[in-house]
Amino acid sequence: MRIGARLGLDYAHGAVLDGRRIVGTARAPMAGSVSSTVEVLFRDLARFRASAIESVTWDVSSVLEATLRSGTDADLTSHAGDWTPPPVRSVAAIRVVPRSPRGLVPGTHPSSLVRSLVAWRGTVIGGHDLFGTELARLDSDAAGNCADVAKAIGLTALAVTATGASATPVHEERVATRVLEVFPSARLCLSHELGGLGLLER
Repeated sequence: MRIGARLGLDYAHGAVLDGRRIVGTARAPMAGSVSSTVEVLFRDLARFRASAIESVTWDVSSVLEATLRSGTDADLTSHAGDWTPPPVRSVAAIRVVPRSPRGLVPGTHPSSLVRSLVAWRGTVIGGHDLFGTELARLDSDAAGNCADVAKAIGLTALAVTATGASATPVHEERVATRVLEVFPSARLCLSHELGGLGLLER
């Protein structure tokens, strides 16, 4: 059996699953500390448990998004002493894809959280399929140009996401090498280092 839990700004929601079947759900108001809310939620969920819980999956995206959008979160701050989340800085996103997108608004993304964090997007031709076959030869010059633009507009953090990088990270690594040649002080995040195929996560 498994538990899925989601922390919202007003309520914490949870579900107990047996395989793919939902056997029970519960929710608890986000009153008091986060730990006390979770304890109430899990006590309520425990009544649906027929065997040992093998895993718990957390969704904290709504709390994270509120924190990122505001730069501070009153509830998180009140439960963590004097700690306040640091200001969020926008990043440049470099996408490594087999061809430039056409007929679409450049850089659109289904997640409002991702859209709020990315100040500029660049495209580099390259990428692999999920079996590691190269789909297009990497354009290293374009990677250098992206670094030049990010540096010129004052963005010091760059996220690099290549098609098929979870199977073959070589193009992301080459883009990173080229970016650092042009912009040595840049902070990089490569999608294959985060693992998984999740669109939002990468």
